Amino acid sequence: PASAYASSSLQQDIYSLAVLLWVMLTGQQPWHGFHYGAILYQVSVLGERLPLPQDPERCPPALAALINHMWAHNPAQRPSAG
Repeated sequence: PASAYASSSLQQDIYSLAVLLWVMLTGQQPWHGFHYGAILYQVSVLGERLPLPQDPERCPPALAALINHMWAHNPAQRPSAG
C-alpha cells in the first residue's frame, strides 16, 4: 500500500539524515573505498554503522544518541520527522 511505502521512505530519509550528520561531523566520505554491494551487506545484514567521533567536544553525547537512534537497524525504531 501507498501508506506503507511513505512510512518506509520516511524511515529511509531519517537514516540518510543521520549519515549526512556523520559527514558534517567527520568531514569524510561515508564508506569510502567500499563497493556498493559490500556497503549494502554491512549495513543491512550485519547492522554495521559508521563510527561516530569519540570526542564529546566534536560530537556531544546527546547528538551521538540521536544519530544512533536515527540509524537504528530496525526502521520502526527510528524517530519520525514530525
